[in-house]
Amino acid sequence: MVSNADFAGAEHGIKEGKAKTSAGWVAATAAPHHATGNRGLLSGFIIEHDDQFVHAVDGIPRKVLARGAVITDSVVLPDVWFVPGLTENLVSISQLVELDHSVGFSCGECCVRSTDGKVVGKGHLQDGGLYVLDFLKVPLAI
Repeated sequence: MVSNADFAGAEHGIKEGKAKTSAGWVAATAAPHHATGNRGLLSGFIIEHDDQFVHAVDGIPRKVLARGAVITDSVVLPDVWFVPGLTENLVSISQLVELDHSVGFSCGECCVRSTDGKVVGKGHLQDGGLYVLDFLKVPLAI
């Protein structure tokens, strides 16, 4: 099944192309799924055989080639799509909420809390209106 989804959209200023994926993670309210264009960030790499596609800012469908978990010093995030060509690492706010996390935005900051109220992620507003996460630690298994 083909899933067409608009990721961050032009209103967020996220460009898409052959440039190297940035190291930061952007809180993306328009992204239906966590995604990266950087294969090297993913552990437990699983090749996707479904015909899933996403649309970046340029509107060209990009195939989801695989999925895996991101495990770094500052980010632990399960179920992240690998979409070659994306130049931003995207944290899907809706996917976090589906995992029973709450996400709040205020005073130039973003805060992600687990169901018990523990802060599991924080970010800050950057020039250009994007919230970039300083850290995010989402459990890999529930």
